[in-house]
Amino acid sequence: MRLELMAEHQIPAERIAQKLRRTEAAVRTEARKQRVMLAPSEKQLSLTNKRPYGGMAVAPRRSLAKATAPGRPSRSRPSRPEPSEQAETLF
Repeated sequence: MRLELMAEHQIPAERIAQKLRRTEAAVRTEARKQRVMLAPSEKQLSLTNKRPYGGMAVAPRRSLAKATAPGRPSRSRPSRPEPSEQAETLF
């Protein structure tokens, strides 16, 4: 009952844990069991230098025209036939 009352008054889990002499994890677990919504944390999140996707830097894609060396043929896709030409060759 005390947990529900404190949660209604928007007291963060850290302060509820201190008042109830429990750990913050225990308070959060009990709140989840009782389906009580807790107020957001008072803690400020620290900035990190981590990158998304497992810490790998995502490099911009380069065009194939710039990537080919002089004297080498560029990789290009063969041209597709026009829809009217393709319709004639089907059946």
